[in-house]
Amino acid sequence: MEGGGQFVYHALDPSGNTIRLLTLLPGQFSDKVHLSFTHESFQDEKRTPYECISYTWGEPQTPEKVYIWQKSPANVSNVDSLQFLHPRINLLTALKYIRLADTPRVIWVDAICIDQDNITERSQQVAHMGQIYNYAAQVLVWLGPEDESTSMALETIERLSAGILLTEDHRNCKTIPRSEAEVVERRFNESKFTPQHWKSLNQLIRRPWFERLWIRQEVQLASKVLVRCGYAEIEWGKIEKVIIFVEQKINRVYFRVEDILRCRSLFPYIGSDSLTYTLHRSSFCKCSDHRDMVYANLSTSSEMKALQIKPNYNFTTAKIFKYMTYKYVQHFKNLELFRLCDLKNLPRDFKSFVPNFATQKPDSRLFSVYAHAGTRQSFVDTEGGNVKVKGRKVAKIQGVSTAQKPLVKNTLSHTDIIKTYHQWEPEDLMTCTTYPQGGTLLDAFVMILSNGFCKETYHLSHLPTIQESKESFLAAIWSRADASQIKNSKFKPYLGEVTSDRRSEIFFQTVEGYIGASPTDVQDGDIISVLVGASVPIVLRPVTDHQDAYQVVGPCFLQGVMFGEFLLGPLPDDWLCVRHDYRRWYFRQQGSENRIWEDPRLWPMPSHWQAHFCDFDDSNGPCDGSCELKYEKAAQLINPWFFNTQSKERSEYDPRLDLQGLEAGGIELESFTLV
Repeated sequence: MEGGGQFVYHALDPSGNTIRLLTLLPGQFSDKVHLSFTHESFQDEKRTPYECISYTWGEPQTPEKVYIWQKSPANVSNVDSLQFLHPRINLLTALKYIRLADTPRVIWVDAICIDQDNITERSQQVAHMGQIYNYAAQVLVWLGPEDESTSMALETIERLSAGILLTEDHRNCKTIPRSEAEVVERRFNESKFTPQHWKSLNQLIRRPWFERLWIRQEVQLASKVLVRCGYAEIEWGKIEKVIIFVEQKINRVYFRVEDILRCRSLFPYIGSDSLTYTLHRSSFCKCSDHRDMVYANLSTSSEMKALQIKPNYNFTTAKIFKYMTYKYVQHFKNLELFRLCDLKNLPRDFKSFVPNFATQKPDSRLFSVYAHAGTRQSFVDTEGGNVKVKGRKVAKIQGVSTAQKPLVKNTLSHTDIIKTYHQWEPEDLMTCTTYPQGGTLLDAFVMILSNGFCKETYHLSHLPTIQESKESFLAAIWSRADASQIKNSKFKPYLGEVTSDRRSEIFFQTVEGYIGASPTDVQDGDIISVLVGASVPIVLRPVTDHQDAYQVVGPCFLQGVMFGEFLLGPLPDDWLCVRHDYRRWYFRQQGSENRIWEDPRLWPMPSHWQAHFCDFDDSNGPCDGSCELKYEKAAQLINPWFFNTQSKERSEYDPRLDLQGLEAGGIELESFTLV
């Protein structure tokens, strides 16, 4: 037996393919905690079954020791000869609660199973974190000991979840007829749940564990998750049902919006693995090291996985954020991360085109539209670490409202938000009959308030049509409207969109007559651009001492340019651009049920390229190019792909929509140096 003293870690295999597993030796709650370690290889097909603990680090180390058995258990009288560790208080408490009375329990827990003082090992182990949680037989979520509200909170979850069914894509839910959940949804005040039930649930989801950044991959990659609060347990899937139900179905008077958003992001759904969504939701979480905004998400997003980033804690935060931004743009050839840029809150050592992923951002930054018309581009490096991109200038800002819509406050009422809109109203709102790209100023203003969410574009049953939006605005929201009409159920669809408490925008006008809204700090003189590869317009600020150089201010919504009008021109009469279920865009003519992927504004395909709308994976090779472009239902659209008859290259991207293809098609582009 080795001598006592602070535990000295035995180095893991230098290959980085091994982990330490901890065996928690049996004992009663009041007993000292005894552990032993083994090294386990990822290469072994028959790995020792183990559980992972997901918890918060919490308060500093406790003076209480946990004892490490290096070889084999001995008599307790030898405890002074054992090496020891001082775990943090929350972890020590968790070990005591989950320890079995008469059986060893094999677990993995980051604070102890990784030598935290060894930077090389720490970086290697963080790279394997996704595998570690994925291979575990079970992930045990430790929320902490029970308190006076725990029992009621878990009871609330059990009762509600019994009546909730999740939709196939896990984006929404429905309630089972005659269940308690249905009563809550339809007749909230008649349900048997008291305010204390909701307050206890709120207390549970506001425990520190839910704020922790690393928990995302810990639960999302697990094959099974069990939640522990003291000795009480509940299934993770039941919590998922209740969180989605609270988000989608009931008045959130007892919950803070940021808490719901944070919890909701723990549960993946179709479309939620984009890097912009992952990083946006992560910004609501807590971590002691901002570099973990990248490292903690290496396994939570398919787009992040594709970048193949390796943790390196020798990098500064600015360096790793820039490195990831570069990798993303180079790999995916789009500028979607620009939607997360925020010049006002940018640290001094950051380039303006590199988002600070560690700052909270409103949901306005999540909205991907079609301003780029599906185009693609990558960076071109210039001197001094700056980059050059191509696109077109749209307008110059002249006139910014002093009233900004607040971000995520549970006390915010419809009246507060609508008062902001009254301050936004242009003086000529009802008299200006012309607007750039068509329609009236009123038409544009109505769409800006809802960020363009309407049934014609998004094809969702709960959304209002464009005409219904206009009628709702004039009846209930306009400064001269009847305020009592806010309660009219007829106007609920539009009202629900314009009073979202997840968005925080400021209104602006331009020299050219456009109006728009932005979640960032725009100023007079800023330039609105449509950049190739950026799905929304990007606001740029000219650099006074550098010709043709700009800082990225952030994204904006500019009515009249959201569907590629400034790159490809306006859509032909009666044509609509519509969002597909799987976050792509298709086109259809009004009055027709036919849907096509092919943008009607595009020019003919180059002679050596074929566009295909059949199965990309057909082992028989490409067809003769005669496959159908039109389908009766949007859900039947097959993703298009393209075949180069000269090189035999297959691609999922239209060759007309990269920089070379655009310029070959006669599209004139400008260069922007971003600093």
